[in-house]
Amino acid sequence: MHRGGTENELSIGAALMTCILSLRLLLRFVFGCPIYAVRFRLFRARHKPEEVAEPQFILASILQWYEVWQRPQHFASHLSSKYKVCYVSPVPVHHIVGEAGLWLGRRMKHITDNLCVFVPLVLPGENKIGLIRAINRLLWVSYLREAAIKLRMPNPVLWLNFPFNERLVQAMPFRSVVYDVMDEFVEFSMAPKDAAEREAKVLQAASFVSTGTYALYERKKDLHKNVEFIPCGVDFELFNAVVMRRPHRPRDLPKVRGPVFGYFGSLNERIDAELLEDVARRRPGWTFVMLGPFQRSYSGRRDLRNVHYLGLKPYRSLPAYLAYFDVCIMPYKITEATRKISPVKLLEYFAAGKPVITARIPDVLRFYESLVWVADDANEFITKAETVLRMKSGGQFNPEPYIEVARKRSWAEMAEQMIERVLESLK
Repeated sequence: MHRGGTENELSIGAALMTCILSLRLLLRFVFGCPIYAVRFRLFRARHKPEEVAEPQFILASILQWYEVWQRPQHFASHLSSKYKVCYVSPVPVHHIVGEAGLWLGRRMKHITDNLCVFVPLVLPGENKIGLIRAINRLLWVSYLREAAIKLRMPNPVLWLNFPFNERLVQAMPFRSVVYDVMDEFVEFSMAPKDAAEREAKVLQAASFVSTGTYALYERKKDLHKNVEFIPCGVDFELFNAVVMRRPHRPRDLPKVRGPVFGYFGSLNERIDAELLEDVARRRPGWTFVMLGPFQRSYSGRRDLRNVHYLGLKPYRSLPAYLAYFDVCIMPYKITEATRKISPVKLLEYFAAGKPVITARIPDVLRFYESLVWVADDANEFITKAETVLRMKSGGQFNPEPYIEVARKRSWAEMAEQMIERVLESLK
């Protein structure tokens, strides 16, 4: 009874904090939005765009800097080695409840001299309520103006990776707009009814459009005159280091006798939880280690003894876990959305010389079919897994082809290609 009372108190406290923070955001919406509109006009009057020789970038991202590292964080990091970059990624207020102190220290933080990460707040519930979505977009606009003023960016390049930010392209005079298509968000369940129209406005404003998968390139190439497929890369040195020297075993990684199947990334509706649970029940001697943050859409059970959910880990700690995986997995459901993905984790697995069992993802098959084991259901997963394990135990598995593929696809090379194309579009 006492424990329940404590949980109730925590729930009430969290709800109260969410309400307080939401009220502050509404005040920001009513007063802050017009104030920053005026302040930005005054700022532009004092700082002429032509006074800034080198391009400056505001990267407005749907992905949080401090969560799973993916394409946007890597591009921003490499871009900032040469240019001034502000990575803006608002977070819903209920995500920081209980961590307000940590958030305050991160709201606007300089990672390097050239890279600033800005994590302001937005209201929760925009995927369900259109009015909240509209308020949040205007808050986004005020945040971009705030970032431009504080970082002295009178005429930045706006870099978007989310199609429902069409209001941002009108927030202020941008030197140019770059749209990096990293997913087919218009087909997500949370997409607004007018998703295609919203993305069309972003495409119209963009001077350059890039896609992270070839499947997305095929979808977008006829919608814009300047579209290019620029694949994702890998931090090769970080993940390949475990090949030469095995790191210390992470304390929370279970010690087991049988093989370990590992995954890292977001846990959401894309993961085929039913397949995972079916295999885990039928092979109790196999251990499954799942690293990454839970999203509400994830339907997987968390009470199976041989399936371990270890939560989100710092990006640079992932190789320590990867070193102890016998087989890496990408157990996605195949939907219209997942047919257009190209998981970054695949090249990270390859860099460590690990065999991979994957769902039938078109981009994976297009470029790496000879290097992966494809499983369409639980029966096939078990068959392919047993084959891989026999090859490894018999010394027949050769990791070198995997490592060489990853070596040629570093994030540095992909970022240089991206930056070159972006700069060409500014001319």
